[in-house]
Formats: sequence, structure tokens, C-alpha cells
Amino acid sequence: FYNHGVHLSLFRQAVKNSQGSKSMSESQMEMSQENQLRLLDVTKFSGHVYRREYNLALRKLIDIIYVAVGKVSFSGSFYEEERDRREAMNKNSEYSDRLLAILTSGVTALISDPKFEIDETNFRNFISLRGALRRIFLASSYQNMQHFHGILGDLSGNLSSIRPKNLTKSFIILTLNTLDKNYLARIEQMQEDVQALVWLSFLDVNNLFLDSEQRNLDSLIEIGKKIRPTAFTMPIEISVAARVWFHCTYWNNPKKHQVKKFINQCLNKTAIAQRYYPSQLKNLDKVSRDKKVLLVVLELWHSKHAMYRCYSKGLEALSNEFRLVALGTEQQTLDENVTMFDEVIRFDANLEFSDVRKAIMKITDLAPDAIFYPSVGMSPVAVQLAQLRLAPVQMMSGGHPASSFSTEMDYFLMEEDFMPSIETVSEKLVKVKSRTFFSWKRLISKEALDEMNKESEKRRSSKIQVVVNSSLQKITPEFIDTCKEIERKSSRNITFSFLIGADLFNRRRLEDILKQKLESPIVYSDLPYDDYLRVIANSDLQLTPFPFGNTNGFCDAMVVGVPTLCLIGESPESLIDSAMSKKMGLPPICRAESREIYIDSAVRLIDEPQERRNIESFIKSVDLDDILFFELGDDFSKLVSHLIEKHHLFKSSSDRIISFEPH
Repeated sequence: FYNHGVHLSLFRQAVKNSQGSKSMSESQMEMSQENQLRLLDVTKFSGHVYRREYNLALRKLIDIIYVAVGKVSFSGSFYEEERDRREAMNKNSEYSDRLLAILTSGVTALISDPKFEIDETNFRNFISLRGALRRIFLASSYQNMQHFHGILGDLSGNLSSIRPKNLTKSFIILTLNTLDKNYLARIEQMQEDVQALVWLSFLDVNNLFLDSEQRNLDSLIEIGKKIRPTAFTMPIEISVAARVWFHCTYWNNPKKHQVKKFINQCLNKTAIAQRYYPSQLKNLDKVSRDKKVLLVVLELWHSKHAMYRCYSKGLEALSNEFRLVALGTEQQTLDENVTMFDEVIRFDANLEFSDVRKAIMKITDLAPDAIFYPSVGMSPVAVQLAQLRLAPVQMMSGGHPASSFSTEMDYFLMEEDFMPSIETVSEKLVKVKSRTFFSWKRLISKEALDEMNKESEKRRSSKIQVVVNSSLQKITPEFIDTCKEIERKSSRNITFSFLIGADLFNRRRLEDILKQKLESPIVYSDLPYDDYLRVIANSDLQLTPFPFGNTNGFCDAMVVGVPTLCLIGESPESLIDSAMSKKMGLPPICRAESREIYIDSAVRLIDEPQERRNIESFIKSVDLDDILFFELGDDFSKLVSHLIEKHHLFKSSSDRIISFEPH
């Protein structure tokens, strides 16, 4: 459930639907308070399985999965704080191994039990949890879920034939890695009410490292035109759809956003079925107020997050012209982070249909003149809101960064240095001059930075340190093979450091895969910012991944003067690095036009230290306050006012690109 705040009531609803009993178990309350798993909890689950208390076992399993993978990050049995890693690694790892062994053995026994039969409701619940189960088994000694094929089928040599009575169960234990063409054909023939959910559940992956996974992903996208959109029936299904909506932008497939368009249709059908599709807007001509009201939908918004770093200055610039209202969860609207807003509307992020309905009612009562989404994709509620007409003018920027492909999103705002190809967005593309709304905040003082740079000079070793600084989902099979090819062609010994902020599940898995292809890779868990920046500072070269590149990762490398190589792309998620590289004035070798040139450029920068040092010296000579950390004027306010005022003209025009020059 990476990158989405899936809360207890989501699972509470699943339990209600499947059991018709109490909404939350005592153990769930205890685990949610401690925010970590205990040996007792997984032992109780296995005990229920052993006694064939199926309902209790399912309730406990949902509790456990919520705690194990339900949060973006957490401290406890399955997570390692990097600052304590050396001291605690052995102890935590041993305890985690025990927990995983008991948990995965219990799940194996439950699904393997011939007397355990799955009704329709539990089938939908299990399917919705496919991504979580996959992560748990990948991190365990099982390494995957392939052992189920022998348990549920008949083995003949290396082949397994699933028994007909176990066909329903087999859909639960299949993953993107084990999916085959026979199951693809079965998905195509499924009834409409379950087909969309099953199809999406196979796409519900927050990382994709293997070539086989890439091939099956491509096959699923290809049959997407045969999948029929339908309304989701439970909140847990919205969670699956929202995760796929978010992660599809990271995929290495040219048709990936077709999946997003499909999910948008399903969300619209859900809004109608669940009675929160808005009928009409208030007539703003009859509303008397001193300032126009601009509602800003916040997804992830705290001082250390990329969104706050990039967009807080822009929103501060809007506050003089508009009555600025924030909409977000309690966690994302902490007082110290929302000082630029006149009002804050908070909503429950539980994904219950009733909670979404309440959030929409708050918006319609406010009757904003316009809604601005700094990003769309990181919050399931925001993804749903983006499909609905809740204000006369609705606009977004590339905080995610990708088009919403929503029929109700009017404008995609982008500064002229970062303009994507018009074919990669569905909204009208608003082109504005540089320094309109996009600037960064410093997270480290210049004094602390000078001290860090002095330390990094002393720590440089004879081995070349190459850092890949990006979130987990940006690491694709093609990028891993690219690193392998760079290592093969280079004449130097290389250490690849992957700064992915991973939990224990994903760190273990990525390490195992990288060690099969690279000599000495290091995968880091989550780090405090100063420690994270120190890893970059101690590196000789940064590689940005593709097709989804970096923004803040690029900025951080510039802060510590590390040469950075990127691949040029055309879509919003693929071009920011190259645009930033040009703004910084880095030489052409830092911007590759193809994968082959990317490999050759990396090898050259690794093998020729003087060229690399020249780039490093240049970066450290640049005035970053002028290029990255500058203050903004009032052009953003003028832009938003212009779009509101001229919306009726832009709406009727066939022009896809709107250029704005403030007077």
C-alpha cells in the first residue's frame, strides 16, 4: 500500500462485508497503536488456520496485512531505520524472518486447505490484497508464491496443472511474475462485475524489477481494450484502483496511460452508483465575497516532501490575490505546513464512500471559483475528486508529474522550460514563463553543507561511487540492465548505491535482484535528510532512472555538486531532469538522447575523472540561489486570475496550448 494512506476503516469495511461481525478486533486496535507486528499476532492467525476457524483467520490476516504494509513507512519489525542499521540489523532481521516464516506458512496452510472455500465477497477481498500478499512472500524465504502451483495442482516434471476445483484459489496466488496466457484468456472471458477488479489487481505492483514481470505487464495493458469498466463495490477496491492509477506513470510502456483512462471511467461509474456524483454547481454570480476563492487539494504535504519543497513558495504567492483554502487529511494539513492558507478543510482519508461524499459536500458548500491540484495521483481521494466537476475552472500542475486524463480537468500548468509534448497530456497545456510558480526550498544550511562537502572530499575512495537516487517504483528492468551494461563496459571498479528509501520487504528483494547483475550494489532504507544527502555527496556520479526521472533528486545532487546524467524524454515524467540540466548549464554529455548514448556517456564520465571533476567544479561555482532557490513574484496569481477570467474563451477554442505572458 505504498504511497497511499490506506486507513483502518477501509479494512473495517472489508471485514464487515465478509463477516458481518465486529468492525475492529482488539488485536487490530493494539497493533494500530503500536504500529508494528508482534509474534503473538501472527501466531494467533496461524492458530485460527490450524483450527479451521476461517472467519477469524481472515479477520486476523486483514489486520496483519494492514499493519505490515499499510503505511508508507513505519518503525517496527519489518522496517529498519538506517541510522540504527548497523547496530540493529541482525536483531531486527532475525525477528522479521521469524514473523515472515510464521505468517507465510499460515497463509499457505489457509489457501491450501481443501475445506477452505472462497465465496464471492472473500474472493474480491483476497484479490484486492494481492499486491500486499505478493510483497510479503517476496520478502520471505519462499521468495515468491510459486509453491502454491504445486500444492493446488498436479505436478508433472517442471509443469503444474491446476485442478479445476482450485481454479478460484489459483487466481489469488498468481502474481505478475507467474501469470500466463491461459489466465489472460480467462480474464478476457470473465463477467463484467469482477473482470475489472481482477485485471487491475494484477497491475497493482509498486515495483517491477524482472523481465518476466515487464512482459506480463505489457500483455495486460494489451488486453485492456477488452476489459469493461464497471463501478467498484467496496472501498478496498478503490484503493487498488488508486494505487494502479498512481503507479502506471512509472511503467516502461508507451500505452500505460490507457489504464488511467479506464480507471477514470470506473471511478465515474462508482460516483454515480454511490451517490456522490455532483449534479450542478452553485451560481457564483449570486455569491458575494471580497476575493475569489481558490481551493487547493493537497495530497502529500509536509516540509520534507517533494511537493512542499517545489510548490509552497508558489502557493504563498497566491495568498495575496485569492482566498486560499486547503483541502486535505489531518496528517497532510498540520498547522506548521499550511500557514499560507486562509482556511483549511480537513477530511477523513478512510476511503469509505460516505467520507468521500462528505468531502464533496464541503467543496460544494464552499463553491470555489477554481480548484488547483498541485499534483494528482498520490491520494486516492484526490484521484476521485479529479474526475468530478466541482468548480467552474479546474487546473493542475505536474507535481506527480503526469496528466490526469480526466474529462473534467481543464488545464495543465507548466513553465516554458519543462513543456512536454502535447500528445502526452489530455488537458489544455498552459505555457508560462520561468519562475512563475516553480521554486525549491533549502533543507540544509549553507554552513552545514560546507562542512558536509569537506567531509566528502576526505572519504573519496579509489572505487567509483555511482548513486541512483530515486523512489523504488522508478527502478525498471531496463534500467537495471542499463546499470549492468555500464559496469561491463567501464574500466573502473564501481559501487552502485540505490537511495530508494525502501522498507525491509523491498530492500531485500531489490538487493537480491541487483546482486544477480551487479558486482557490489548497496540498497538503502529510509534515511534522515542529512544522511541521505551525505551519501550523494560521497558519490562521483548520479544516474537518473527512466522513463520516470527525478526532480528533487536532481536538485539534491546539484546542492552537493555531483555530476548527473539523464535520458531526455517527451512526457512530463521523462523530461524534468533534462530541463533542469539545461537550466544548470551542465554540458551536453549529461543529457542522453537514447539508451545507447546514456550508457556510453556514463562510461565516459566514470572512466575519465578529469572531465567529471570539471563538471563538479562547475556545479559548485553556480549560484544555486539564482537557479533553484529564488523567490517568486505575483505572476502565479496573475496566471490563475487570467484562466478564471478567460475560461469561457479557452473552453470553446480548439487550441491545445495556451501561452500566458503577464503584463
